[in-house]
Amino acid sequence: MPNKWKKTGVMGLAVMMMAGVFAGCGTSDTDKTDTAKSKEGMASPTASANSAATQMPIVKDKLTLDFFIKDHATKPITGNEPPFVELEKRTNIHFNFIKTADGFEDKFKITLASGKLPDIMQSTSINDAKRYGMEGAFLPLDDLLKKFGPNILKVMKDRGIEKDVRAADGKIYGIPLINPEGIAHSYMVRQDWLDKLNLKAPNTLDEYYNMLKAFRDNQLAGKDTIPLSIFASGAGGIYAIHNIMEAYNSNYEFMVKDNKYVYGPAEPGAKDAYAYVNKLYAEKLLDPEFGLLSKKQWEGKVSTGNVGSIIYDSARTDFFTDVLKKDKPGAKMVAVAPLQGPDGKRHIMQPNLFGNLVVLGKDTKNAEAAVKFFNYMFSDEGSMLLSFGLENDSYVMKDGKPQYTDKMYEADGLFKYGIGRVLPFNPNPAMPEQQRKGTLTADAIKLQAPYWVKSNPTLNFIDEENDIIKSKSTGVNDVRDKYFLRFVMGEEPFTNWDKYVNDLKKAGLDDLLKVYNDAYQRYLKN
Repeated sequence: MPNKWKKTGVMGLAVMMMAGVFAGCGTSDTDKTDTAKSKEGMASPTASANSAATQMPIVKDKLTLDFFIKDHATKPITGNEPPFVELEKRTNIHFNFIKTADGFEDKFKITLASGKLPDIMQSTSINDAKRYGMEGAFLPLDDLLKKFGPNILKVMKDRGIEKDVRAADGKIYGIPLINPEGIAHSYMVRQDWLDKLNLKAPNTLDEYYNMLKAFRDNQLAGKDTIPLSIFASGAGGIYAIHNIMEAYNSNYEFMVKDNKYVYGPAEPGAKDAYAYVNKLYAEKLLDPEFGLLSKKQWEGKVSTGNVGSIIYDSARTDFFTDVLKKDKPGAKMVAVAPLQGPDGKRHIMQPNLFGNLVVLGKDTKNAEAAVKFFNYMFSDEGSMLLSFGLENDSYVMKDGKPQYTDKMYEADGLFKYGIGRVLPFNPNPAMPEQQRKGTLTADAIKLQAPYWVKSNPTLNFIDEENDIIKSKSTGVNDVRDKYFLRFVMGEEPFTNWDKYVNDLKKAGLDDLLKVYNDAYQRYLKN
């Protein structure tokens, strides 16, 4: 592939709040690395690491690396958080963070177009890291990882994500930002409402429907009672019901079925899912404003205490419970397990194992030092430091396991101590357990985990395929979103389902399916 960057130098171009700190919504497989410990919170280097990759300090003289990152809008990173100060002592590497909170994607593209890239960049997406890497913007890391990144390679292999990290040309252009644990989209209900009506949490779609009817008929919030409210306005609103779609063996996006990619919203199960939601809408069980509310308006409506059930990120169990308790002390929003579909099965898509990639700019003179640094972050020592901070300060060892100290549970404690922020590392398996200790979110994850099914693979697209995706996706999504609302609101009869599918094809669905299946076949062969 021609190196566009060498020719032109330009291109046509984050516990709820902690979700943005990590790579994104997702989970990881069971971490096979045992928690290591020693004096001062130090652990012995990972056994697989060679001496060249783990020798400390990494550089003799202090080295400053420019690092372009997406920062938290209200709790920016300073670089003075204890783990970062300690990392600089151990490695002799200092980061000059180029921080962007708002407009990250635009600033990322502007930086790329300038041709003057910092040493390290957090990409806007996995696909962008691969695409621009193949175009020459970012360094291929394969040789560097073999020499200086054995821990990184081992973790990718152990977690089963090496295929997903590689680009269409077979090369690795980024180091994965691994998600410590998944927070999946979930059904949530008011436990206090269930208790008042002597109802159990629903297990099936029929039981969920009957529960919503009981909420409506008993008017637990008076005449303003809303049995179910979902946030489904704007493009992609269909995502709000993907739990229901999964119960009917469909999805809101492209999905693997019978060893090939199909389009979930065009599957027969999607028709059944839409019909189910249409029934909820017709019987006044679903908020009539579901397709109009902004996210802020939806949150405000749920916060009034008039809503009996929602479908959203399960971390909202704690968020809404805390809000509701201010005026309604007994209020409690809890998650329920995935509902059984007509086939009697329960399943929920497992959140992604990693959410993004960190890449090295094409002209960096410090690639070796950067890879050695990140390799350290994938060692037991590095993992402990960014997962827990410093022993006897932000954590203590108890019965052989690390436990956060009280200061970590204070307001913004995780932010103040820089836990899990910005850097790619291998999260210690005890970290998410400690962060969500005693929370409703932890209860939600326990309910969901037995029913997780593997998420769709991260596919690699070549330039021509990316062009097709860019030119066809908007049209297909527009058709999908328009019909979704019309079917649910009864404005489009279900006898027009074939017309809907044909309109998807006219918009370019078949072209997109070919792209996805070609990429999937390459993925299987790697």
